[in-house]
Amino acid sequence: MEILKGLFFINELDAYDTYGVFLSEENAGDMENYNALMKPADSKGHTCVDFREQDGEKYAKKLVTALKAREIELQFTLEAANKADFFDKRRKFITALRTGADGWLTLKLADIGQSFKVFYVSCSRWTQLTGFEGKVYASFKVKFREPEPVY
Repeated sequence: MEILKGLFFINELDAYDTYGVFLSEENAGDMENYNALMKPADSKGHTCVDFREQDGEKYAKKLVTALKAREIELQFTLEAANKADFFDKRRKFITALRTGADGWLTLKLADIGQSFKVFYVSCSRWTQLTGFEGKVYASFKVKFREPEPVY
C-alpha cells in the first residue's frame, strides 16, 4: 500500500518497503504506539540525607533531574503477498531487529521528525491474522530498550 511508505524507518530503511511492516493499533482511533514513544522516561532518584534529629529530608540546593533508561513497546503488522513472501519478510525483519547497526536500531517517525536509538529486547505477542493462502498478515508487539532517552 502506497500510503504506508515513508512513514516509519528503521536504520534509515523504510520499514514497509523493506520488511512489509508498519506500526498498527488494536482498535481504530487508538494511539498506543505514539503513547509509548512520547511518554517521558522516569527520573532517577535524588540523593537525600535523612537526619534522625531533624524533620524531613535534606537535598542539594540545586537538583539536576536525570532520566532512567526506558522500555518502549510498539505494535507492528506484517503484510505479505503470499506464504513465501511472508516467511522471507519475517526472517529479514527479525534478523534486522537482532543485528541492527552493531546491535543498535534507530527508529524514526516521519510525521513527527523524531528518532529513537534503541535495541531489541523481546517480542511479547504474535497474532497470526490470516492463514497462508493469498495475502498473509500477522500482528505482533516488540519491546525495545532506550538506554539514553533524548528529548
